[in-house]
Amino acid sequence: GRGSDARHSVDAYLDATTYARKNRIGYLSVGAEYGFSRTVYGRVGYTLDPGRVMNFGFGAGYRKALGANVLSIDAGFLPSPTFGHKLVFSVSLGG
Repeated sequence: GRGSDARHSVDAYLDATTYARKNRIGYLSVGAEYGFSRTVYGRVGYTLDPGRVMNFGFGAGYRKALGANVLSIDAGFLPSPTFGHKLVFSVSLGG
């Protein structure tokens, strides 16, 4: 769902991804994002892999309109049973 006013926005999501050929759920994710002035964002979420523990992740981001483009800077902590705990950073510029 989505809720917003002029300065604040809140998004929530639920995602289920299936394994390619087994038609079973590969993992479930649920989370929320809070945005302030459509510029600064904070995120939290859980991912559940069947047969494994639930993983907690969080992150923050900054977005700024630059003419027809948008600059986006994001950082996140994403635990992964396959790759271990990771800090992920991204910078993008696009329309």
